[in-house]
Amino acid sequence: MTSQTVLRLLVIKVRSVALNFRNTAISTGKYPFPVKNNVVPGSNAIGHIISIRKGNNRLGGLIDSVLREYVAVLPAAVVNLPDSYLSYSQWASVVSNTVLYLGTERISITGIVLIEEVQKITHGSGVDYIVENGGGTIKQSLEAVAYDGNIAVIGFLSPSFQHSMPDVAGLALAKGVIVRGIMIGSKQLLEDAVRFICARNMPVPVEKTFKFSRD
Repeated sequence: MTSQTVLRLLVIKVRSVALNFRNTAISTGKYPFPVKNNVVPGSNAIGHIISIRKGNNRLGGLIDSVLREYVAVLPAAVVNLPDSYLSYSQWASVVSNTVLYLGTERISITGIVLIEEVQKITHGSGVDYIVENGGGTIKQSLEAVAYDGNIAVIGFLSPSFQHSMPDVAGLALAKGVIVRGIMIGSKQLLEDAVRFICARNMPVPVEKTFKFSRD
């Protein structure tokens, strides 16, 4: 990238923004990572491109997130959506969709029962891939994963406490397991997810919607 490079910015009128557990954690001071003062919340949104403008010639910037009426973003941050049966609110939540194996936010009997069921279904060999929702359930994931398996840590929904944490390094070494933290997927993965959802007419659950106001 040379000093003469001019970036294009897409100006988007936001139609809907997804609010998930991360946004709740930030607003209540429970987010485990640094957050700057007066940050604009929201990670995922859907809208219409209303104009294309020239940006500056530097990578990065001070733009926060998407809980606003208009945003200006790089084309690499945007995925085109086809005509479909889903609403704005449903599409806005697609990026944050994850599969969690525990039914509650805290360690519960659900995790223990599921481990037993996993071992039963796989004849004791465990599963190859696990999506782990937080540190508090890592022990169950390590017990349910197969040898040479993979555990993707995708959040912090289940709290962890130092006195109850297992020997993650030892258990991972014993099974040859890869434990990888994932903050967000790539644009290509999102495009694949959009095609998959449209091809199968999959429903996308949205618990509640709010207007863009204080009401």
